Amino acid sequence: MAFIKNVFSRLKIHTQDRNKILVTKYSYNKYSDNGNKRSFKFHDGAVDPDIQFHSNLGEEWWWSNENLLIHLNEVRIPFIINGIYNSHLIYGTSGNINNLKNINILDVGCGAGILSESLARLEGNVVGLDPSTALINIARKHAKYDFRLEKYLRYEATSINDFAKSNVHKFDVVIASEVIEHISNKEKFLENCLNCLKPQGALFITTPNKTLMSKIFIVKLAERLGFVPIGTHNFDKFITFEELKNLLTKLGCTIKQTQGMVYNPITQKFILSYYNILMYAVYAQKISSFKHEL
Repeated sequence: MAFIKNVFSRLKIHTQDRNKILVTKYSYNKYSDNGNKRSFKFHDGAVDPDIQFHSNLGEEWWWSNENLLIHLNEVRIPFIINGIYNSHLIYGTSGNINNLKNINILDVGCGAGILSESLARLEGNVVGLDPSTALINIARKHAKYDFRLEKYLRYEATSINDFAKSNVHKFDVVIASEVIEHISNKEKFLENCLNCLKPQGALFITTPNKTLMSKIFIVKLAERLGFVPIGTHNFDKFITFEELKNLLTKLGCTIKQTQGMVYNPITQKFILSYYNILMYAVYAQKISSFKHEL
């Protein structure tokens, strides 16, 4: 009992310090050096609240140790590689694959490129896509720190809706990691993702589940304790696994694998789990070559 109290006492102190840091960092990033609000330009001139919010985080995407997306790579990359292996796009011994050569990958909603860069280092041909020009500029800037990425990685500042029109059946793999929970028209979003995917291609999605527990821990506590910036999530936009499964089935996909994801705030690590009550990852295969109306 004393041990548990000590852990939570340390966690409380840690989160108080973290909140002070976050308030300073994320408040500053909303403003230019002269104190005026930053104006972020998007490819079509529109200002979506979710896009605006994530653009406001600026370079904290990369330079902040508190960014959980960096920690999430520890579980989502093995999940993606295992799915690609099971789809027979690559060959080798499962669990011992460290090369995605000749695999064309689309990372939808790539943000500042945290996942895109990691996949490109495995020599996958990666296109990082995001409607925020500000985030794409940050992604391009960060990629320059590693000269090896130039051959395998490129970014485009546009929406999946526009991109899909000229990229039908171009990709072996399409990924939407921590994105669909920010999308209002989820069916249209998935249609566009699938239009970019080749028949028999692999689709990967990670997202919070829409449960009471995720509302408490991901929306309320995580933001209040400073693990994610306040305003990151809108619970009304969350989607349950059953809802996502039904949409994917309707759009011509078969669910091949699903796993829960859990974050341990003490170890600061994610683990894959059988329980998807908080977050889940889905690997689906496109079984239909039908091109949805754009």
